[in-house]
Amino acid sequence: MRYLLTVFMLLSVVAWLPACEGHKGSSKTTVTHAPMSDDQDKELPRVAIKDFAVRGISESDAAGISSAFCTHVSKSRKIELVCSEDLKTFFEIKEFSIKFGQCQEGKCLTEMAAAINADYIVTGNFDKVGETMIFGVKLVNGKDGKVLTRLSKEVASDEVEDLLPVSSEVAAELVKEFQKMF
Repeated sequence: MRYLLTVFMLLSVVAWLPACEGHKGSSKTTVTHAPMSDDQDKELPRVAIKDFAVRGISESDAAGISSAFCTHVSKSRKIELVCSEDLKTFFEIKEFSIKFGQCQEGKCLTEMAAAINADYIVTGNFDKVGETMIFGVKLVNGKDGKVLTRLSKEVASDEVEDLLPVSSEVAAELVKEFQKMF
């Protein structure tokens, strides 16, 4: 079932890509391949990264940093990763009645995890307080909704692009947590 869901989600994204060919934007392209397990028979734990809560920065800046964060986390070979853009595509197609975008904890997260067959959910936030930017994430057990790990980094800056290296550091710490767990 997981395999079929993953293939369906990937095909949905691939079908969407040709519409983006005419997009005029940055010419820098990064290709990230799904991690391959050393033991192909072992099922990897599925981790979904949902949209982060945003306070004090623009939604588009937050989306870019979230994408970079997901790319960094995808380097872990210990998990099957579903990024927030994949989730959006899946939930639009399935037309789920639960508003997962507003979901930050508890029963809502466990329902979301069950809907996509995820073992863990990563939630987080971008906050700007004065001239300090804060990026925080929580790793939540998808079965019972318990927070397993909280990670947070601050940067003394009011420039959003200064959150990019911070997101990379937090992603590296999260990957270390996965290595301990799995």
